[in-house]
Amino acid sequence: MNPTPPLKKEKWNVYKILLQNEDLFDAVQNNALQGYILFHPSAPEEKWISPKLLQTLDLRDKPDEILKWNKTIAPEDLNIFSELQDLQNYAKGEFKGVLRLRHFKGYILTMDFFSYLTKDEKGEDLVLVAFRRKNFSSEEISELQLIKERGENDRINRQVFEGSFKNAAIGMALLDPTGRWIEVNERLCQIVGYSPEELQQLTFQDITHPDDLEADLSLLNELVEGKREFYQMEKRYFHKNGNLVYIILSVSLVRDSTGQPLYFISQITDATALKETQKELGKALSDLENILEASSQVSIIGFDRNGIISSFNKGAENLLKFTREEVIGKLPYAALHLEQEIQERRNELLNFPDENPGLTDILKFLADHGLPHTREWSFKAKGGKEMPVQVTITPVEKNHQITGYLSVATDIKELKRAQKEISSILHITQEQNSRLKNFANIVSHNLRNHSANFKNLLNLYLEEIPQHGENEIVQMLLMASGQLEDTIYDLEKIVTSNKSTHEDLECLNLNNAVEKAIKSVHPLLADTETVVFNNIPKDLEVMALPAYLDSIILNLTTNAIKYRETGRKSYINFSALQDPEKVVIKVEDNGVGIDMNKFGDKIFGMYKTFHGNEDARGIGLFITKNQVETMGGRISVSSVPGEGTVFEITLKRGDKIGG
Repeated sequence: MNPTPPLKKEKWNVYKILLQNEDLFDAVQNNALQGYILFHPSAPEEKWISPKLLQTLDLRDKPDEILKWNKTIAPEDLNIFSELQDLQNYAKGEFKGVLRLRHFKGYILTMDFFSYLTKDEKGEDLVLVAFRRKNFSSEEISELQLIKERGENDRINRQVFEGSFKNAAIGMALLDPTGRWIEVNERLCQIVGYSPEELQQLTFQDITHPDDLEADLSLLNELVEGKREFYQMEKRYFHKNGNLVYIILSVSLVRDSTGQPLYFISQITDATALKETQKELGKALSDLENILEASSQVSIIGFDRNGIISSFNKGAENLLKFTREEVIGKLPYAALHLEQEIQERRNELLNFPDENPGLTDILKFLADHGLPHTREWSFKAKGGKEMPVQVTITPVEKNHQITGYLSVATDIKELKRAQKEISSILHITQEQNSRLKNFANIVSHNLRNHSANFKNLLNLYLEEIPQHGENEIVQMLLMASGQLEDTIYDLEKIVTSNKSTHEDLECLNLNNAVEKAIKSVHPLLADTETVVFNNIPKDLEVMALPAYLDSIILNLTTNAIKYRETGRKSYINFSALQDPEKVVIKVEDNGVGIDMNKFGDKIFGMYKTFHGNEDARGIGLFITKNQVETMGGRISVSSVPGEGTVFEITLKRGDKIGG
């Protein structure tokens, strides 16, 4: 007898067998909802398993060893497999019953089977076994869930459960024993990004991170085997867009009346935001620890309620020359302070409840009364060396109870040294200012005498020779004498003033000040053929010191004459822009100009010169800037070499409104 040929695994060959027998084809259509198997009774291991049944049992792409009958059928039902091979059972046509199959993950699936005897292409006997599981309606699923939760005799309204399931704030799902999603709520779809229809085509294994799958399946098997009633775990799903979603998963199991698994109930809480916060917090704590450790110039010391040091960073080691091993858990924080300073601090606090409190008692008292503690202390380093420090001590609380303190200290000995130097410099400066004031008083007094003598001599001269009063040179000497007298008066007023400079400002006519300067330099203007235009409104007034305003205008005028361009007719133009609060004085010339790219940041510096003139001292613009700023104003300059320069001085507007 020839051996029974093996079944070909190509789909078309199997379909050809089914199409040859219309009754067999109809039976498969009606009953093989979970798939079917074809085998020769004479060679049962030569079988063909439909893709649907492989999918139901999660046996796709598994080795042949796993597909053997004794691996696929539950041990207690192997006798039924023997009956499937007995041809006498097919005498009446269809042979049916119940058969339990083993899922690849270890679950037992109870199946109704419908077995038929037919012939293959060569006329050999061929058995087809179709499998079908009962499908539960949503009402039955809800009812089974309520039976599990409250007992078979205590049902609640199905609509309440469905409403809770649908509108739950967390993800909820029902899964069959293979892990396929049966029902899912909207929140779960939001968490993983899939629609309900898309999820129902997948298993939970399909979207679980591979590193989390083994632990999940292990707990699931314990649930199926009755070793636990539920389980909870943290795991990761893959979102539809590929991102990781962190979840907290809770799973329980519903069984049928025979104790076999029906479906799993899963509750899924999105923990992604929590995980991200934990990561950020962990990073922040790590960064803080690194900062604490890297703070080599700042001492950070922690100590408990009893005052014993509990933490000691690198900065504290550098400052105090102790190692952390020498102090942590061994040395009281108060040992780093001078007892005299602790006593002084104790004396500062009135109504202290303890007559002789320690440092931690003082700190607790301050914390209880909401008083800050930042002050200068002296630290005692290893070996007894004392050093000044700025210390801030903050209480550390847990559940509103003080558990310790944190001391942050910086070495201020360099600051103390600098303060001492500054104090010395201030003392010297005060002495110098006093001498300068005395000198100014002497100078102004002597100048006033000489000025008066000079004026008297001119008057005597004119009394003797009155006809010389019309002489131009004599008139210029008289004008110079008057201006010298005014200048000395203004300087004396500044020197003797006991008020602030801003309070000394006077309302001055700007046009008159410009005219005064023009007259002062008239011979120089005539000699250089320089033309001056005074376009200042006649009634425009500014707030200024008379001597300073005269000095500023005169200095800018003489500068314009000194640095004129010799190859062309020179001019100086005075103009003003004004608003209700301030006046901007513009002094424009067409002189040689200044290279702003080269000298722009040095123009107002002391002893800075830009044109190589032998008589230039580099002091005029420095004085002018200081005079402007002393009166609360500001000065700026713009210039182009070979074209000229424009100075702008901004001063506070006077009381009168000019046009």
